[in-house]
Amino acid sequence: MFTRALTRPRLAAVAVTSALALGACSAQGGDTQTTTEASTRTDIVATTIVWADVASSVVGEDVTAIISNSSVDPHEYEPTAADRAAIESAEIVVANGGAYDAALYSAADPSHVVSALPLTGPHSHADDEAEHADEHGDEHGDEHADEHADEHDHDHDAPEHSWYSTETVNRVGQLIAERTSGDTADLDARLAPIEEAVNNLPAVRVAQAHPIADALIEESALISATPDAYRAASLSHIEPSGAAVAEFIDAIKDGSVDILIASPQSAPGSEQRIVDAARAAGIPVVEVYETPPNGQNFFDYFASIVEEISRAAR
Repeated sequence: MFTRALTRPRLAAVAVTSALALGACSAQGGDTQTTTEASTRTDIVATTIVWADVASSVVGEDVTAIISNSSVDPHEYEPTAADRAAIESAEIVVANGGAYDAALYSAADPSHVVSALPLTGPHSHADDEAEHADEHGDEHGDEHADEHADEHDHDHDAPEHSWYSTETVNRVGQLIAERTSGDTADLDARLAPIEEAVNNLPAVRVAQAHPIADALIEESALISATPDAYRAASLSHIEPSGAAVAEFIDAIKDGSVDILIASPQSAPGSEQRIVDAARAAGIPVVEVYETPPNGQNFFDYFASIVEEISRAAR
């Protein structure tokens, strides 16, 4: 078991060389993707701070995060030449997968990527929806999102922000351990109290101004209370219609929402109107970031989010 305290990686885009010998590689399982390959190279990097902390816990050494600035939204991040060089040269790239950080991991040989979600191209269906909305107007874009929410529901079966699932983090940790000489003892110790806290969350109605905590809600007794039209638009990465926003605000005012979850890193606009309405109604607002703010370790931050939701539910 690794007992050394983990520190935040500070040198972005530089591969960290560890004294690890790669073990047998694992095959893809469930909704987690990796590809079997043996090699003698030992470089490992992660796309974000979250996955760097997970990998660090398994290998017992600091793993570099390509995106190390917590104010940066990985959806919008444009890799530098140095970023791509670090990823291309790494033997293992730990990524979220899906469209979330595709601009980064797409520079790697897919056989080197360990990811929470299946790999995809950097241009996703969500991007197509956004382009369609821009070309044909917001109103039509919202109608398009609503009409095709069911048709494309498979795109959103696995929450994009997969690291807020203790089950998924554990699975990725196991895959990293299989690809290295590390083990999951430290990871298990860090996840155990978080999982217990998640299991103890009460069945209160939680709405999201940004769908960042889907995985957490799914693994707990929390009840999703986000109005359908607003949720369909936000999952498709398009601006919700005025009617959808008004419906959300009405749900807040009539007492249909107990807690609101918001993401400070998301773009201002309709989300801010919803946050303002919740605060005016005296509804607790829990802010959840894409990546841990203020240099926090991911596990500490995850635990603090669960605790804040628990306090808000009392």
